[in-house]
Amino acid sequence: MKYRIFISSVQREFSAERKAIVELISTNPQLSRFFDTFAFEVDVPAADKRTDEVYLSELAVSDLYVGLVGNEYGGITPDGTSATEAEYDEATRLGIPRFIFVKGKSDKERDSRELAFLRKVSPGLIRVRFDGTDKLLSSLTESLDRFLAENKVAYAERSYEEEPVGKWDELDEEKIRWFVRTARVKRGFPFAEDAPTEKVLTHLKMVTDGVPNRAAMLCFGRNAHLYATSPGVKCVLWYGKERRKPAGSYKWFEGNLFDISDKAIEFIKEKLDLRIGGHTLGAQSDDTFEIDERIVSEMINNGIAHRDYASSATVQVELFKDRLTVFSPGPMHRNMKYELLSEDHQSYAVNPIIAHALFYVQYIEELGTGTVDIFNICKATGLQPPVFDIDAQHFMVTVYRPIFDEQGNRIPIASSEVTVNTSEVGPKATEVGVETPEVGPKNMEVGVETPEIGVEMPEVGPIATEVGPKATEVGVETPEIGVEIDFDKLLAANRKDFRSTCKKVWQLLAINPDLTQVSIASKLRLQPSSVQSACNALKEVGLLVREGARKNGRWIVRTMPDRESNQS
Repeated sequence: MKYRIFISSVQREFSAERKAIVELISTNPQLSRFFDTFAFEVDVPAADKRTDEVYLSELAVSDLYVGLVGNEYGGITPDGTSATEAEYDEATRLGIPRFIFVKGKSDKERDSRELAFLRKVSPGLIRVRFDGTDKLLSSLTESLDRFLAENKVAYAERSYEEEPVGKWDELDEEKIRWFVRTARVKRGFPFAEDAPTEKVLTHLKMVTDGVPNRAAMLCFGRNAHLYATSPGVKCVLWYGKERRKPAGSYKWFEGNLFDISDKAIEFIKEKLDLRIGGHTLGAQSDDTFEIDERIVSEMINNGIAHRDYASSATVQVELFKDRLTVFSPGPMHRNMKYELLSEDHQSYAVNPIIAHALFYVQYIEELGTGTVDIFNICKATGLQPPVFDIDAQHFMVTVYRPIFDEQGNRIPIASSEVTVNTSEVGPKATEVGVETPEVGPKNMEVGVETPEIGVEMPEVGPIATEVGPKATEVGVETPEIGVEIDFDKLLAANRKDFRSTCKKVWQLLAINPDLTQVSIASKLRLQPSSVQSACNALKEVGLLVREGARKNGRWIVRTMPDRESNQS
């Protein structure tokens, strides 16, 4: 059984968003198992029937109502209300669960009737505001995941990796023996190397209905690439900072997941610069790669472990002149939040069976430390903090290569000035949104913005929120003169985690109003788009004003809402 989603909005205003929702539900392997959609313009052919009769009859056989609220009220029905409002009223009458998504953070441009409708739907319903299609889709995905969990649906069905698709004679017995031997040494695996294959796979939860499941075939199949749409890893070396042909080297690795991981990691290590050290560690040389090999392994193995194997996209590892990126198809686990990536958190596995097999041979740790380790190792080895680009369709991590002068000496991050731009990376040219430093002396020229990437973030605790009248235009220091801002109240229409982000951004700007949005993102370890949204929200409530040009301007941080002074 699938839950049917009824999409309700002014079609003309939300044509792109409606199309994106239909595409998300139909192409996302997880959501498409449990949901389908009804969109009037897609599902209803021309017929001799009144429009309002059609949509109300379709709503009556739907299970969920997704309403998009914008600036336009829409055409009027014979009852004197818009079609969207009539659909909402009918969904309410029928007791259909309703999800409301509001476009834009300001209500100034809304039709007065649309604003009245928005106030009508507010009591008792959670409304999510969005300022772009990506935010809408990620918020909708979270809402649907929550709906499944609350209705105990998500766990009642077999996952993709559990599906019984394999054959015993298609397994690579030699690889299974290698796994048992290695897992015994590294993790104390409880079986001997000559243990029966079925007993080993049963222990690994790789047997479903008496046959090897998809996870078993991806890990141990002789033709593992046949058991998922695109399970391999593409590795590419680019000569410059953009994806321009010809590539320096291009390999597409197929096979079982362990071999794919080994080959992809080795491909990147062969292309990275190796700094020759002495023998301070004894007989073992302390040579180091420009990007620590532990970072490379974490990036690639996390991409393999947590990707969506039902997707037609593939893990893509790309080494550019200035950075290493790993693109992994599929969203993060529904319980994982962006803000947790740099903090200690529980381990949430998208593919728990595959992840546990990788754990046994120490390819991953299953402790929720993978992304934290990347942050920590980058800091310990003098690299810029990693950057994560995440939406409902993919997960991508970027680590920047170090910068060297003409003599080959490494330039400390704190003293290097770099140029901000975005880069086309990954299958869909997703925006990384951070620095792409030019390797070599030319990168000392200041570009559009000069974020202080890698500088230790100052402590900004409760004291930074206690500022008095003189802090209207705050400089380096924030006076402690007892006015406290209630961010939860001022930003009540937004989610709690977003309100927290706004508070952190405001506190940092109170200390240094000359920071750019990219600098803020680097210091707070946030996506640049998240910082931009926070700044817009703070401007909307009058706590932040931008003075001067984008390149050379500064922020004016206010301690009391002042909408009259709000400037974009």
